[in-house]
Amino acid sequence: MAVMLVVMLTDEQVLDAQDGMLSAALQLESGQTVCTATLDARRRHLIVIPAAEIQLEGREAELLLIAGDIPQPSFGLLPTDRAVRLAVPEELRSLVDANSVFAISLEPQAVRQPACSE
Repeated sequence: MAVMLVVMLTDEQVLDAQDGMLSAALQLESGQTVCTATLDARRRHLIVIPAAEIQLEGREAELLLIAGDIPQPSFGLLPTDRAVRLAVPEELRSLVDANSVFAISLEPQAVRQPACSE
């Protein structure tokens, strides 16, 4: 069973309206923030910074974009012990905006690709 941590990037969470950067906190159902995420103005990079330890219980953290009825695109596996700068694939840039919803899904450990960091 995967556990989802969901965040919406809303207009109230804009860091700097002039730069168009968006920032949000990824929280557990309890309200505890486990990561922060910042999207650059050109929507080319998403910076994810751990804010608390995630209880993985033998699983891996995978970052997903929830965008309407399309299959949930993955940004790959997230390290939980350090910040990571993820490339936003060109085909997803038009889907990422101030109303985007991101989720961290806890998946069984498997041989998978790490996040697309730069």
